[in-house]
Amino acid sequence: MDRHEYMWNEIADMHRAYGAALGNATEARRIFHERNPNRTLPSLQMSVNIDQRLCDSGSLSTNTRDTGLPRQLQMPQFEEEVLDVFEETLLPAHGM
Repeated sequence: MDRHEYMWNEIADMHRAYGAALGNATEARRIFHERNPNRTLPSLQMSVNIDQRLCDSGSLSTNTRDTGLPRQLQMPQFEEEVLDVFEETLLPAHGM
């Protein structure tokens, strides 16, 4: 698994090498290294993953919309309970 974070131009160069290699990942890696000797050499799977993502979604960007919890989750009942506890315990303890 690649731990290196690639720049978009590096990813584009990997995909060009994969195309030049006619979809052969081993050959794509060789071509990429030949064309870019000073760059970090990607794993064999990297070119396959790039090509697959482009074929599946038409994009290399990850869609993060509608995933995970919303930034602000409102829970009015819980908020009321917290305020009640505050009023019942903390305010009297401080003479308020």
